[in-house]
Amino acid sequence: MKYVAFYLLIPVFLLSSCAGYEKIRRSPDIDYKYRMAMELYQKGKYQVASTLFDAIVSEFRATGRGDSAYFFQAMSYYKMGGIENLQQASNLFTNFSRNFYSTLTEDADFMNFQCYYDMSPRASLDQTQTYEAVKNGQIFMGKYPGSKYKDKVFEMLSTLEEKLVEKSYISARLYFQIGDYKASISALGTALEDYPETRFREEMMFMLYEAWYRYALNSVPAKQQERYQSALDEYYAFKSEFPESRYNKDVQKILESIQEYFAQHPLSE
Repeated sequence: MKYVAFYLLIPVFLLSSCAGYEKIRRSPDIDYKYRMAMELYQKGKYQVASTLFDAIVSEFRATGRGDSAYFFQAMSYYKMGGIENLQQASNLFTNFSRNFYSTLTEDADFMNFQCYYDMSPRASLDQTQTYEAVKNGQIFMGKYPGSKYKDKVFEMLSTLEEKLVEKSYISARLYFQIGDYKASISALGTALEDYPETRFREEMMFMLYEAWYRYALNSVPAKQQERYQSALDEYYAFKSEFPESRYNKDVQKILESIQEYFAQHPLSE
């Protein structure tokens, strides 16, 4: 019976909430509506707060609190989360910067970047949104070089860039696994050039070395010597940077095969 009683209370609660919302929305007192919208926001009732801000924000555009109402309208959508709400929040933060000259503009621009950051998917998925996030963060730092958010933005940009490197690594590994060593070499070379400080550097440099070796091994004879030489160059680069690598046993095994090739095909030929 207690479950029946609980469910019977739900319509009453919803009707009460709707009636309360309508009372606020229809009130001619814009200060009261603003206070209630902020109170709902501060209590974490972001969905109701966003609906109320949507209804009242135009009334505040010409007042001294127009920027605040608009900013917290966007914040309400951000706090709800989910791609659609984050996209709506981003649009509102963008419009805020275009329409207001305010002490909240820097905060709005940072939150716009935060929206892009939160919409960035995991590394295995398409990274178009991540590139957009990086671009947005770079624009922010160009606009606010001494920002109070500077350290946070650099940290976020680093995370986004590492995700792009991981995506390149995943793609290169896939190319490697299907035997497209040329594509793997291209993906790895670009990623290592663009993001030299990546935490994946050791793995990627080893894979680049092995990809060149396998590319040479599977090449027509006329192309092999040049490609084996590229593999040897990658060996020296890898050993110079990672002399105590966990891949050393495999590195040495590949080197022996390369040396065997050159013993049979001297460079003077």
